[in-house]
Amino acid sequence: MVQLRYGWLVPEVSKIRPYVKLFTGCAVSLAGQLHGSLFADILVSVIIGIWLGTIAVIDLRSLRIPDSLSLSLVMAGLLFAGLDGYPAIANHLIGTGVGFLAMAGFGQAYFRLRGREGLGLGDAKLFAAAGAWLGWQGLPLVLLVASVGGLIWALITRQKGELAFGPWLALGFWLGLLGQLF
Repeated sequence: MVQLRYGWLVPEVSKIRPYVKLFTGCAVSLAGQLHGSLFADILVSVIIGIWLGTIAVIDLRSLRIPDSLSLSLVMAGLLFAGLDGYPAIANHLIGTGVGFLAMAGFGQAYFRLRGREGLGLGDAKLFAAAGAWLGWQGLPLVLLVASVGGLIWALITRQKGELAFGPWLALGFWLGLLGQLF
C-alpha cells in the first residue's frame, strides 16, 4: 500500500477509495436523473471542479495523482456520456484511449530521450479522464491550457526541476467541461 503524506488533505490514499466509489456512483446517478437540466449541469460542474481541485492539491503536494481519483473520474465520465447513447459514448471512448495513449507515449518518449521521468502515468490517466468527459474533440483545448498554464507558472516562479502537471491538466479539463456544459 502506498502511503502518501498530504498533510491536512488525506492521510492515506487507500482510506478514501471506498468514499470515492460511493461519491462517483451517487453523482452519476443523480446527474443521470436530472440529465439535460441547468441544475444538473451546475451540479456536475461543481462536483467535477471539487474532484479536480482535490487531484490538483494532491499532485502539487506529492507529485502523484491517485488512481482512485483519476480512474473513477474516467468511469464517471463514460457513464455520463453513455446517457446520450451510442454516438456520444463512441467519441468519449475514443477520447479516453487517445488521451491516455498520447500522454503516456509522450512521457515514454521523454524518458527515452532524457533518461528521466517527465510525465507520469497519473497525468496520462487524468488526460484520459478529460477524454472520457469531453470526447476526443475537447483534448486539444485541455492540452493547450495545461501547457500554457504550466509554462507561465514555471516562468513566473522561476521553477526548475519537477513541475506538477496535473493541476494544469485539471484546469484545462474543468474549463473544457464548463465550455461544453454552458
